[in-house]
Amino acid sequence: MNREELKRLWFSIPTSDVVTRTILIESKYKHVTITSDGPDGYKQHKSYQENPIDYVHETKEYKSGDYELVIL
Repeated sequence: MNREELKRLWFSIPTSDVVTRTILIESKYKHVTITSDGPDGYKQHKSYQENPIDYVHETKEYKSGDYELVIL
């Protein structure tokens, strides 16, 4: 196999279309982390909230139903 064939083979490998979406509530520290990872890139938002569960219930990510909710 020459270099050109290897390059074509490498770029023809299918990429993963798996999308991971998570809302993580750390109740001990009152942190909320919203994470999305997929073919369109990686996004993460972390914030401190006085009432984290109330905050999460108002977010568009939670309301969409696409995110997995994890409470620690």
